[in-house]
Amino acid sequence: MEETILRQSVEIERLAARTAEQTLVEGEVALPGGIREEAAVLGCEARLVVSGVEPQTDRLALDGAVVFQVLYRQGDDAVRVLEANCAFSHMMHMEGVTPGMRPKVVGDVQGAVAQPVSGRMRLRAQVDVNACVFAPEQVEMVTGVRGVQGLQTREETCRVLRHAASGSASALLREEFELPASPAVGETLYARAAPYVRSVSGGEGRASVEGDVTLEVFHAGQGEDGALVVSRHVFPFEQSVALDGEPGDDLRARVQVQDVVASSVDAGDGTRILRTETVLDVAAESFRQEELTTLRDAYTLCGDMLSLDARPVACVAGAQHTTAAENDKLVMALPAGAQPVGHVLAALLKPAMVSAEQVGGRTVVEGLLDAQVVYAPAPGGAPVGVREEIPFRIAFQGSLPQDAVVRMTAGEVHADGIAADRIELKYRMEMDADAVQTQSVALPVGVQMRPAEAETGGLAMVWPQAGETLWDIAKRLRVTPESIARLNPGMEEAKPGKGVLVLKRL
Repeated sequence: MEETILRQSVEIERLAARTAEQTLVEGEVALPGGIREEAAVLGCEARLVVSGVEPQTDRLALDGAVVFQVLYRQGDDAVRVLEANCAFSHMMHMEGVTPGMRPKVVGDVQGAVAQPVSGRMRLRAQVDVNACVFAPEQVEMVTGVRGVQGLQTREETCRVLRHAASGSASALLREEFELPASPAVGETLYARAAPYVRSVSGGEGRASVEGDVTLEVFHAGQGEDGALVVSRHVFPFEQSVALDGEPGDDLRARVQVQDVVASSVDAGDGTRILRTETVLDVAAESFRQEELTTLRDAYTLCGDMLSLDARPVACVAGAQHTTAAENDKLVMALPAGAQPVGHVLAALLKPAMVSAEQVGGRTVVEGLLDAQVVYAPAPGGAPVGVREEIPFRIAFQGSLPQDAVVRMTAGEVHADGIAADRIELKYRMEMDADAVQTQSVALPVGVQMRPAEAETGGLAMVWPQAGETLWDIAKRLRVTPESIARLNPGMEEAKPGKGVLVLKRL
């Protein structure tokens, strides 16, 4: 019978490249009021909006903007806001990337700074970017060999994850809220939004993404020390996304804030109505978990020696998304020379992870909390802002996936002055982690035959070599694994220092 090699084309997805980089985004805008009025920054925060990701040859091109929101005073005691978009482009070197591959980018802003200089506001932010690029491939692998006498084969089954479909949609959310009568608010300055995905469901080419948006809105106050008032609001959202591709059984979604606008009007009965518009970019994907059965090894009992040519491929085996949250509090000491605390108006907190370790069933994170606090000094005067980096250590329930991309946020912030030079910060620390699991799969892509050396038969005691299995012994001596099992009852696997009886028949 003529030798025949059986082949099958399979579709896999491998991790082509992964990298993490930092880039600096800078900008400058004019301040109203002219160069003669001195400005003082009270607080500065920024968010990243990624608008374009394009895989190119050995690199990944990113486009987007950093949206700055700066609280400041200029010429009087009133708190004002400056909002500015600083566009940026960044090129990430990623060897092995080619056009058409599937990218995934997670970015965050660290250390946003604003500095008034000669009637202008200089803006600077450090952007952390983590990127993975995936390559779908059609691989032709060997599934069997026919026409070879005494062939022994061993199969291996592994689970792989394939990207099936994706899509995106824009959601415009309009909401109204009645603002509380106390503390009294005047002009609304700006708002920030934090979306949270609760569930993703769907089928037949669509995904339905449901979640909540938390708004924090900054207003000019009307009281004696109420130069700034922060109101918090939560509302749900639901967005349908059309998916382009094949059906998948694992749905995931990511939501990015594209824009948020807030204004308030007098309702005429002593209350004010807050009107908000939030634009969300909702991206949904579906994946398919499949079992891939391959020839792990093969050999012959007689005649020519047979061996497989294998190609190792780092297949994507899974994707894990982990969230955890814990309440925490810290005490912030004011820098030397700062005015004594009268009444805290607002606090902007930005945590950054420095290290993480597993302790029992918990993940212990150490990092730095960038704390910006705006307060009215005692006994009175214009609002002032202070900024300090405070070390923190917090333990989350559960374990952190290996090689996870971690993003940390601090929400539900409450700040109170507990002494003239001390401010207590209470907040909810949230950890969001994404990890891609890969496994190296040896895909057989060819078969080689070569003449065998002369062999001797008989019964022998074989002492396993380091790392050698019973299959390896059977292959080396060209006997069946079943014959070794019959001669060594109860032996499940080879162990160093324990002999294995082998009968070789010629």
